[in-house]
Amino acid sequence: MYAASCKPESCSANADCVETVGNYTCQCHPGFLGSRCEEAIACKPLLDPEQASSNCSLPYGSNRFNSSCRFLCDLGFRMVGESLCCARPADCGPTPFLCVKCSFLNHSSIKNCSHPIAPYSFKSVCEVRCDEGYEHRGPDQIRCLYNGQWTSIVQDCTVKRCSPAFFPVSGNVTCVDAVEPFSFGSRCNFTCQEGYYLTRDDTYTCLASGQWSNPTPTCTGGSQKLCQGSQKASKSS
Repeated sequence: MYAASCKPESCSANADCVETVGNYTCQCHPGFLGSRCEEAIACKPLLDPEQASSNCSLPYGSNRFNSSCRFLCDLGFRMVGESLCCARPADCGPTPFLCVKCSFLNHSSIKNCSHPIAPYSFKSVCEVRCDEGYEHRGPDQIRCLYNGQWTSIVQDCTVKRCSPAFFPVSGNVTCVDAVEPFSFGSRCNFTCQEGYYLTRDDTYTCLASGQWSNPTPTCTGGSQKLCQGSQKASKSS
């Protein structure tokens, strides 16, 4: 008569006892090993994440199968990834997430940043200000939000432009541009044709405000000026 080899104490609760010819074997449940399947598979130790805290459940010991850890980033940082639950050897590995903050602002227009918690983290505030003669589109201040994103993208500063300098009637204009045509720092020189004279200064500069230093001049005179000059010359003689 065949006698069963499996007994309640033959295998641990983490295995099924399988009858063989005159003996038995313990068929381990997933995540366990050993002759009686008492040992939980070990996972690689988790690295302690920076700027975060963890709360772990360890039913079979530290870094063992079915251990789970939930991570929470410190204030001012946001999580990239998820908390880890170690169920199979393939799931094991280094900490599966990072606690990140707002990106570093390597931009010439960023001025006077304040960091109440940590550099470029939640509640950090930076002013956006261009150099003289330049301007930007967007708000003058940006803030780092709780999700690790800035409230706005910082745009490049562009040089301010003055209105194009037109040729005056009976005159000419030549310009030297510091950056771009008719932009901050550009200087234009006006001249009149023979027999005409300028009503204002002959040199104009594009200012940081985007305005010319003087209104556009006009050329006046012509034959009338020449006649007046001839009459004055006749009287003096």
